[in-house]
Amino acid sequence: MDFLAGNREKAIAFLQSEDVDASRNAHTLGIDFYSGFTLKGQVRKYFYFGKYLDPNYRQRMKKAMAIWTEKDPLTRTFLSPRKFWSASTDNCDTWVDCRNTDNLKAMREVAVYLFAEETGNEETRKIYKERIHRNVRTLYQIGQGEWDSENYLGHAVTTYVNLYDFALDPEVKSLAKSALDWFFTEGALKYWRGGFGGSSKRDYSQGNCIWCSLATHELGLYFGDSPMADPKPDADEVHLITSSYRPPKAIVALAHKEFKKPLELLNSKPTYENWKPGGDAAPQFYETLYFGNTFQLGTLAQGSGGDWNGFKMMAFNTKRGVDYLIAATGT
Repeated sequence: MDFLAGNREKAIAFLQSEDVDASRNAHTLGIDFYSGFTLKGQVRKYFYFGKYLDPNYRQRMKKAMAIWTEKDPLTRTFLSPRKFWSASTDNCDTWVDCRNTDNLKAMREVAVYLFAEETGNEETRKIYKERIHRNVRTLYQIGQGEWDSENYLGHAVTTYVNLYDFALDPEVKSLAKSALDWFFTEGALKYWRGGFGGSSKRDYSQGNCIWCSLATHELGLYFGDSPMADPKPDADEVHLITSSYRPPKAIVALAHKEFKKPLELLNSKPTYENWKPGGDAAPQFYETLYFGNTFQLGTLAQGSGGDWNGFKMMAFNTKRGVDYLIAATGT
């Protein structure tokens, strides 16, 4: 973001400074390709800002990528697991983040694919192309386990724009567009006037106000339609600002609720880790999503519980955009 604001020398100096975990990554020449979130940043740093990096540093990154993707990094191991944070129980002994939430899995697979493609490691590229194809196919067949998340929908979007912007294989670029169109359609149903509402999975209860959720920060760049400007844009928006992807006009119209109301949608939502071999493909959640002339309401048949919010209503507010009403029996 600092680079885009015109502070180029300062920003580039930061981008090519030694990674915080460089000492743990001697096997990849000190370049950190471990955590999913780090990977997402490394992709755009190399492919988008790379022409501004020092040629020696950029070449070092490419050599590290070649080493890292010579074989599937998910099959290569260290002697001991690595912690992601002090209380983490999701430790991995693999060369890449092994965690399999929908968003972290996508970050891993997109990064490995792009770096394998860049360095000509064709066997690894084909493995990850098939994994990406399977994930996108699943979106259209049954949906996403982290459905309508006020937080993780944003991470899905910024991950797949990397694939859309930088994949050379036209089929993979098409898969990326298909995924983005799906995510933006999902977001358009729940976005309204700078708010993000309705029932949701993996809801941290941080997005129950205008411009509060990561999903609204990012969807709002494309959908707007709010009387208030976003007061605190998220830094992750750098991926979207520098991307050439744009959602189709029909999706924007859906976000603006340009259809005849009242309207009721009956939606099914899948189990969380539905992609696992032998996993349950049957729906776990059943949602009624109702659009009135002055409000929209999402409810689940089973109510709220665990990490899902089963009742959230947004009502039209002239000054604020929308007001929120949350119904729950706990905190």
